[in-house]
Amino acid sequence: MQTISTRLISVVLAHLGAAHDVAVAAALSLTWRSVALPRLASEGVLRPADGAIQILARSFKAKDPTFVACSPAASLVAIAESSQHRIVICSLVNGEVVRTLGKFGWASGAADGLNYPKGLAFDPSGEHLFVADRSNHRVIKMNAATGAVVAGVGSRGYGDGCFKYPQGVALADTAAHGPLVFVCDYGNDRIVALEPTALEWRFDVGEV
Repeated sequence: MQTISTRLISVVLAHLGAAHDVAVAAALSLTWRSVALPRLASEGVLRPADGAIQILARSFKAKDPTFVACSPAASLVAIAESSQHRIVICSLVNGEVVRTLGKFGWASGAADGLNYPKGLAFDPSGEHLFVADRSNHRVIKMNAATGAVVAGVGSRGYGDGCFKYPQGVALADTAAHGPLVFVCDYGNDRIVALEPTALEWRFDVGEV
């Protein structure tokens, strides 16, 4: 039986608002505790108890951060800054902002337009980022370096190919179906599985 340590691994020196999400890198080796960071105490950073975990938020003041994802190499973290309609990519080496992706827009407008982005997940290569574009009722696949949208699926509705306020996103390599992107289709009370290359619909579980 595997034993999991419950020792305290970090101390948060901050006043946190409505925390939404947390991410840990591969094998629990990392890392990064990301919760909403609207206000940070004293020097503006979160500090671990033993110095082993790099926490960021030095170089920008996040507004309404909701979901996060760590890259497979544990070198980057993506933060969905929902009310700013963008995704902020930060370094897990020095805590600095590397780039921002997206801008406010409707699904009918620019491809990289976001409307309250929520759930995030990197692909295994770290090259692409899957995004639940909540208020555009779609899921998109972005180039994590350029922000270019390479695939997308969804419009408001309840049938195949439709979403209603999608929230969480997770990527898994399943035994029965191979790699899949799982989406929490919040407004339709179901979980949707997508093929990760072109985001083709595979199946859904739950009730609409």
